[in-house]
Amino acid sequence: MTIAEFSHKVELHFWNWAIPTLSVSPLVQRGVRLSYRCLRLTNKFRWYWLSLLVSALGFINGLLAFQLFAALRAQ
Repeated sequence: MTIAEFSHKVELHFWNWAIPTLSVSPLVQRGVRLSYRCLRLTNKFRWYWLSLLVSALGFINGLLAFQLFAALRAQ
């Protein structure tokens, strides 16, 4: 399994979880609305926040991929 395939599977798993959760959970819906409002209020810093978020998600994805491949090699 390549890193691209693994990343694609993680993304599909996330969306398969996120869409039903957003449809059902009022707490998650409020969290998304609050995040959106904060980003709209900080219009001046929006690109900084967005780039920070994308960087953090990419870093976490890389950590997960590394851990998975390290665990698979250890077997």
